[in-house]
Amino acid sequence: MLATTIILCMTEITLPNDGKASWRTHLQGASALIERMHQHGNHPSNSATVLLLARKYQALKVIALACGKTPLDRSFLTVGTGDEQAKIDDLAGYSRDLLPIFQGISALDKTLDTYDPHFVCEEAPGSPHFDYSSPLEHESHLLFDRVRRLLVKRAPPSGFSYSNLAKCIRDDLFLLDEAYHHMAILQIYRQGSLSVPYGIIEGSKQRILACLSSMTYCASLCPGVAALPPLFVAGCLCSDVVDREEVRRLLKVLWINFGMGNVIASKEILERAWKRQDAASNATVLRVSEALQDEYFDVLPY
Repeated sequence: MLATTIILCMTEITLPNDGKASWRTHLQGASALIERMHQHGNHPSNSATVLLLARKYQALKVIALACGKTPLDRSFLTVGTGDEQAKIDDLAGYSRDLLPIFQGISALDKTLDTYDPHFVCEEAPGSPHFDYSSPLEHESHLLFDRVRRLLVKRAPPSGFSYSNLAKCIRDDLFLLDEAYHHMAILQIYRQGSLSVPYGIIEGSKQRILACLSSMTYCASLCPGVAALPPLFVAGCLCSDVVDREEVRRLLKVLWINFGMGNVIASKEILERAWKRQDAASNATVLRVSEALQDEYFDVLPY
């Protein structure tokens, strides 16, 4: 039943449709099934097959939390890879250390609801932050600092955990994992409030494009199949013609190799947002991320 639910969820996600889809219903169903297994003492790690399915569910749920358009139940049961030495989950494409980060990003709108005009942060912010003027900004900066620390600690996948993977695959995993770290920074910027120099945000966007452009893509199982989330998020902040062309080129690569309908849907969403941005009377004020707020879509770029 869990396998059927996840397959239905993946099928809905990859449809070329930017309207309301039922992938959320299937994802919530998978969540309920896994929770019931835990309640009955049947941990996913007891079965290699169930563990694989649970890891796939976790990867989907995390991206839904980080990139989903509308609110989603934020609670999920953390599932290991079955190998505690493997820092990068080769099924998801990013470090397990990012799981609580993405969960925290999805909760930033909760912080918005608790806005306090009299908020005072007793602890002075360190570089590169300017100040903490609200609970939202404070929480955003805490998440930002955690991601930056994780970036410094990253190490290429090596050892027994990845011994069955070719070096080119390990290299691509490392690049993809970096792209996901920078995606987290961009999502904190988009969904939260950061008072950091814009050059830092621009740098993260450029690193995503550079990492994804350096990867190898082929029409089979490879890390590139999980490249859409960071590419879409970077595209949301592209106002430069050259950057947009690179996003289009990479989307085309993903479409040709994997044929996922949500690649087409993601391109259509970005193209409409870019057009609105260019038509705005003050394009320096209207960011693509703001233009997307009026978009009626429920695509999961995964």
